[in-house]
Amino acid sequence: MGTSMRKGLQAVVMAGAMGAALALSAGQAHAATGVTANSAFININAAADKANQIIINPSGSNITVIDNGDTVTAGAGCTQLSANSVSCPAGTRTILLSAGDRNDTVILRASLRATLNGDAGGDTLQTIDSTQRAVLVGGDGNDTLIGGAGDDEIVGGAGRDIMDGNAGNDRLGAIDGVGGNDSSNGDTGTDICPGDVGDQEFDCES
Repeated sequence: MGTSMRKGLQAVVMAGAMGAALALSAGQAHAATGVTANSAFININAAADKANQIIINPSGSNITVIDNGDTVTAGAGCTQLSANSVSCPAGTRTILLSAGDRNDTVILRASLRATLNGDAGGDTLQTIDSTQRAVLVGGDGNDTLIGGAGDDEIVGGAGRDIMDGNAGNDRLGAIDGVGGNDSSNGDTGTDICPGDVGDQEFDCES
Protein backbone atom coordinates (compact mmCIF):
# COMPACT_ATOMS: atom_id res chain seq x y z
CA MET A 1 0.00 0.00 0.00
CA GLY A 2 1.37 3.41 -0.96
CA THR A 3 2.08 6.15 1.52
CA SER A 4 -0.64 8.41 0.14
CA MET A 5 -3.25 5.63 0.39
CA ARG A 6 -2.25 4.85 4.00
CA LYS A 7 -2.56 8.53 4.90
CA GLY A 8 -5.94 8.66 3.22
CA LEU A 9 -7.22 5.66 5.17
CA GLN A 10 -5.85 7.09 8.43
CA ALA A 11 -7.70 10.33 7.75
CA VAL A 12 -10.95 8.45 7.14
CA VAL A 13 -10.53 6.40 10.34
CA MET A 14 -9.71 9.51 12.38
CA ALA A 15 -12.70 11.37 10.96
CA GLY A 16 -14.97 8.45 11.79
CA ALA A 17 -13.63 8.20 15.33
CA MET A 18 -14.05 11.93 15.88
CA GLY A 19 -17.59 11.79 14.53
CA ALA A 20 -18.47 8.92 16.86
CA ALA A 21 -16.95 10.73 19.82
CA LEU A 22 -18.90 13.89 19.01
CA ALA A 23 -22.12 11.92 18.66
CA LEU A 24 -21.50 10.20 22.00
CA SER A 25 -20.70 13.50 23.63
CA ALA A 26 -23.88 15.05 22.25
CA GLY A 27 -25.91 12.12 23.51
CA GLN A 28 -24.39 12.40 26.96
CA ALA A 29 -25.01 16.13 27.02
CA HIS A 30 -28.74 15.56 26.49
CA ALA A 31 -28.98 12.68 28.99
CA ALA A 32 -30.80 14.72 31.62
CA THR A 33 -34.28 15.20 33.01
CA GLY A 34 -35.94 17.68 30.66
CA VAL A 35 -38.59 20.13 31.86
CA THR A 36 -40.73 22.40 29.66
CA ALA A 37 -43.89 24.45 30.20
CA ASN A 38 -46.61 25.83 27.95
CA SER A 39 -49.98 27.41 28.66
CA ALA A 40 -51.57 24.11 29.69
CA PHE A 41 -48.89 21.65 30.79
CA ILE A 42 -45.59 21.23 32.59
CA ASN A 43 -43.77 18.33 30.93
CA ILE A 44 -41.11 16.42 32.86
CA ASN A 45 -39.26 13.66 31.00
CA ALA A 46 -36.49 11.68 32.66
CA ALA A 47 -33.56 10.29 30.68
CA ALA A 48 -32.99 6.57 30.23
CA ASP A 49 -30.84 4.52 32.61
CA LYS A 50 -31.22 6.92 35.55
CA ALA A 51 -32.61 6.20 39.02
CA ASN A 52 -34.40 9.52 39.32
CA GLN A 53 -35.33 11.20 42.60
CA ILE A 54 -37.72 13.92 41.48
CA ILE A 55 -39.37 16.37 43.87
CA ILE A 56 -41.89 18.96 42.66
CA ASN A 57 -42.20 21.77 45.20
CA PRO A 58 -44.48 24.82 45.28
CA SER A 59 -42.60 28.13 45.20
CA GLY A 60 -44.91 31.14 45.22
CA SER A 61 -46.58 31.34 41.80
CA ASN A 62 -44.05 28.83 40.43
CA ILE A 63 -43.00 25.26 41.00
CA THR A 64 -39.47 23.99 41.44
CA VAL A 65 -38.52 20.66 39.86
CA ILE A 66 -35.55 18.97 41.53
CA ASP A 67 -33.90 15.69 40.53
CA ASN A 68 -31.40 14.35 43.03
CA GLY A 69 -30.69 11.40 40.73
CA ASP A 70 -29.75 13.27 37.56
CA THR A 71 -29.10 16.71 36.13
CA VAL A 72 -32.11 18.77 35.04
CA THR A 73 -32.38 20.87 31.88
CA ALA A 74 -34.83 23.78 31.60
CA GLY A 75 -36.54 23.93 28.23
CA ALA A 76 -39.07 26.37 26.82
CA GLY A 77 -41.09 28.17 29.48
CA CYS A 78 -38.84 27.24 32.42
CA THR A 79 -35.75 28.74 34.07
CA GLN A 80 -32.56 26.96 35.12
CA LEU A 81 -31.83 27.35 38.85
CA SER A 82 -28.95 24.90 39.28
CA ALA A 83 -27.59 21.75 37.70
CA ASN A 84 -30.32 19.74 39.44
CA SER A 85 -33.26 22.16 39.57
CA VAL A 86 -35.46 24.35 37.39
CA SER A 87 -38.38 26.72 37.98
CA CYS A 88 -41.61 26.83 35.95
CA PRO A 89 -44.80 28.91 36.27
CA ALA A 90 -47.53 26.96 38.04
CA GLY A 91 -50.88 28.65 37.43
CA THR A 92 -53.53 26.03 36.64
CA ARG A 93 -51.20 23.86 34.57
CA THR A 94 -51.24 20.06 34.64
CA ILE A 95 -48.03 18.14 35.27
CA LEU A 96 -47.20 15.35 32.83
CA LEU A 97 -44.27 13.24 34.02
CA SER A 98 -42.47 10.21 32.64
CA ALA A 99 -39.90 8.76 35.05
CA GLY A 100 -38.26 6.38 32.56
CA ASP A 101 -36.64 3.07 33.40
CA ARG A 102 -34.95 1.94 36.64
CA ASN A 103 -36.23 2.46 40.19
CA ASP A 104 -37.46 6.04 40.47
CA THR A 105 -38.98 8.18 43.21
CA VAL A 106 -41.35 11.03 42.41
CA ILE A 107 -42.87 13.26 45.11
CA LEU A 108 -45.42 15.91 44.13
CA ARG A 109 -45.80 18.52 46.87
CA ALA A 110 -47.51 21.18 44.74
CA SER A 111 -51.32 21.13 44.48
CA LEU A 112 -51.58 20.75 40.72
CA ARG A 113 -53.40 18.20 38.61
CA ALA A 114 -50.91 15.58 37.48
CA THR A 115 -50.34 12.43 35.47
CA LEU A 116 -47.27 10.60 36.75
CA ASN A 117 -45.92 7.57 34.88
CA GLY A 118 -43.32 5.48 36.68
CA ASP A 119 -42.60 3.43 33.54
CA ALA A 120 -40.34 0.36 33.97
CA GLY A 121 -38.67 -0.36 37.31
CA GLY A 122 -39.76 -0.46 40.95
CA ASP A 123 -41.06 3.08 41.38
CA THR A 124 -42.47 5.17 44.23
CA LEU A 125 -44.95 7.85 43.18
CA GLN A 126 -46.48 10.15 45.81
CA THR A 127 -48.94 13.06 45.60
CA ILE A 128 -49.76 12.98 49.31
CA ASP A 129 -49.53 16.79 49.72
CA SER A 130 -51.74 17.59 46.72
CA THR A 131 -55.45 18.41 46.91
CA GLN A 132 -55.89 18.05 43.14
CA ARG A 133 -56.75 14.98 41.08
CA ALA A 134 -53.78 12.84 40.07
CA VAL A 135 -53.32 9.84 37.80
CA LEU A 136 -50.53 7.54 39.00
CA VAL A 137 -49.36 4.73 36.71
CA GLY A 138 -46.74 2.36 38.07
CA GLY A 139 -45.86 0.46 34.89
CA ASP A 140 -43.78 -2.71 35.01
CA GLY A 141 -42.07 -3.46 38.33
CA ASN A 142 -42.94 -3.55 42.02
CA ASP A 143 -44.34 -0.08 42.67
CA THR A 144 -45.61 1.96 45.61
CA LEU A 145 -48.26 4.48 44.58
CA ILE A 146 -49.73 6.93 47.11
CA GLY A 147 -52.41 9.45 46.19
CA GLY A 148 -53.40 12.71 47.83
CA ALA A 149 -56.63 14.45 48.81
CA GLY A 150 -58.02 14.61 45.27
CA ASP A 151 -60.12 12.02 43.43
CA ASP A 152 -57.22 9.97 42.13
CA GLU A 153 -56.83 7.23 39.53
CA ILE A 154 -54.10 4.76 40.51
CA VAL A 155 -52.98 1.91 38.23
CA GLY A 156 -50.37 -0.55 39.43
CA GLY A 157 -49.49 -2.38 36.22
CA ALA A 158 -47.40 -5.54 36.16
CA GLY A 159 -45.57 -6.50 39.35
CA ARG A 160 -46.28 -6.58 43.10
CA ASP A 161 -47.78 -3.16 43.74
CA ILE A 162 -48.83 -1.31 46.89
CA MET A 163 -51.47 1.37 46.34
CA ASP A 164 -53.00 3.88 48.77
CA GLY A 165 -55.67 6.32 47.65
CA ASN A 166 -55.60 8.52 50.76
CA ALA A 167 -58.46 11.05 50.96
CA GLY A 168 -60.89 11.53 48.09
CA ASN A 169 -63.01 9.21 45.97
CA ASP A 170 -60.36 7.12 44.29
CA ARG A 171 -60.08 4.26 41.83
CA LEU A 172 -57.22 1.83 42.49
CA GLY A 173 -56.66 -0.60 39.62
CA ALA A 174 -54.71 -3.73 40.49
CA ILE A 175 -55.76 -5.96 37.60
CA ASP A 176 -52.63 -7.38 35.96
CA GLY A 177 -53.64 -11.00 35.42
CA VAL A 178 -51.73 -12.24 38.48
CA GLY A 179 -53.77 -12.93 41.60
CA GLY A 180 -52.55 -12.27 45.12
CA ASN A 181 -49.65 -9.97 44.32
CA ASP A 182 -51.14 -6.49 44.87
CA SER A 183 -52.42 -4.47 47.83
CA SER A 184 -55.00 -1.67 47.51
CA ASN A 185 -55.98 0.65 50.37
CA GLY A 186 -58.76 3.04 49.43
CA ASP A 187 -58.48 4.92 52.74
CA THR A 188 -61.07 7.67 53.32
CA GLY A 189 -63.69 8.49 50.71
CA THR A 190 -65.75 6.25 48.44
CA ASP A 191 -63.20 4.13 46.64
CA ILE A 192 -63.30 1.51 43.89
CA CYS A 193 -60.59 -1.15 43.91
CA PRO A 194 -60.79 -3.62 41.00
CA GLY A 195 -58.21 -6.37 41.30
CA ASP A 196 -57.40 -10.00 40.58
CA VAL A 197 -58.52 -12.89 42.76
CA GLY A 198 -56.39 -13.00 45.91
CA ASP A 199 -55.29 -9.35 45.83
CA GLN A 200 -55.61 -7.55 49.16
CA GLU A 201 -58.16 -4.75 49.45
CA PHE A 202 -58.71 -2.42 52.42
CA ASP A 203 -61.26 0.38 52.91
CA CYS A 204 -62.67 -0.14 49.43
CA GLU A 205 -66.39 0.35 48.93
CA SER A 206 -66.49 -1.67 45.72
